[in-house]
Amino acid sequence: MDLTCFKLTENEQERLSIAEEIINKNRQIYKENVVKSIKDTVRHSMNTEDQETIEKYYLLSVYYYWAYGSSAEEFFMFDLLHKTHDEVSQYVTVHKKCLYRDRFNKKEDVYLLNDKYIAYSLLKDEYKRDVVCINGKDDFDIFCDFVKKHPKFVVKPRSLRQGHGVFCTEITGDHTIEWHFNELLNTGKQYTEKYNNYQDTAFVLEEVIEQVPEFAKFHPQSINGVRINTFRNGDEVKTFKPWFKIGRFGQFVTSAIYGTFDAGIDAETGIVNTPGATEMREYMNIHPDTGERILGFQIPKWQEAIELAVQAAKKFDTLRMIGWDLVLTPKGWCIMEGNTSGAFMWELYEDKGSQSEIEEIFGWHLTKQFWWEEPPICFAE
Repeated sequence: MDLTCFKLTENEQERLSIAEEIINKNRQIYKENVVKSIKDTVRHSMNTEDQETIEKYYLLSVYYYWAYGSSAEEFFMFDLLHKTHDEVSQYVTVHKKCLYRDRFNKKEDVYLLNDKYIAYSLLKDEYKRDVVCINGKDDFDIFCDFVKKHPKFVVKPRSLRQGHGVFCTEITGDHTIEWHFNELLNTGKQYTEKYNNYQDTAFVLEEVIEQVPEFAKFHPQSINGVRINTFRNGDEVKTFKPWFKIGRFGQFVTSAIYGTFDAGIDAETGIVNTPGATEMREYMNIHPDTGERILGFQIPKWQEAIELAVQAAKKFDTLRMIGWDLVLTPKGWCIMEGNTSGAFMWELYEDKGSQSEIEEIFGWHLTKQFWWEEPPICFAE
């Protein structure tokens, strides 16, 4: 990696020239598929087909990547171009987040949550629903038993993240159970072709979560919930900047990458205290699909949600930074899943970075000017 030409500058033309030189000197990084992916992000984010505009913002996003560790998506989502150097430096961008994650989560143990069936096995009491794993044809009997009990169910690729590949389906009279089973196996094979470096064809099947009417009213087609972030130091667990996750567009999955809403929650009271925000920088107090007011909504039984997240966090000695997705059901709060590498979405709806706040909680900070200058960071025993 050759970054000898890199320097911080406020001059746009210098930034463009620096980015172009970095690309030319590092073609092993900027391969055709990488360049296409970045330019597709520019095209989508700016809603343009103008090639000069796409090229310009492609280069600017490359400059910001090396200056601040931001992905092309974050470059637009956080509107970094229109913020000062000091403001942008406070954002915990994807590469900075990875440095914190490697310090506080042991790499060898992240599978405990990334593998959805292992996570369920460790958190059965907190999941409060039936879950099975389908690895291949030998699991047909497991599939039959499950779908007879739960003809409508959620399908999740066992180890894909960010909501990719998740859908809700139902066994109907139009096809046999065996047909549904074979379709599931074929879908698993397709995902290994669709998602780079993904090799696992297994799925977990989950009983559909029944959310309370207070959550369903915002967007009944999705399971709406809250993200509670836990940071663990010894036996002490702190929660930080929770948010409300709300579906949109009739989609089943609530994930910001699909244009759904995230809205900040006051950690003490459980009251939603920001508008709903999307990655396209839409900010709305009222849900456009249902007319329900987001800002000011009181999350029911809030302290019980906090207690559940803290309880779950204490089960993982070597995973000290976890984002928990929780849903309120008629029987109480349940865990949807835990994330060891979740995005810090509060930086979107608060429209500011939080590095100083994060480092104060951790009691540890980055030491170099640029993320790529940091020495290798390993889990602190």
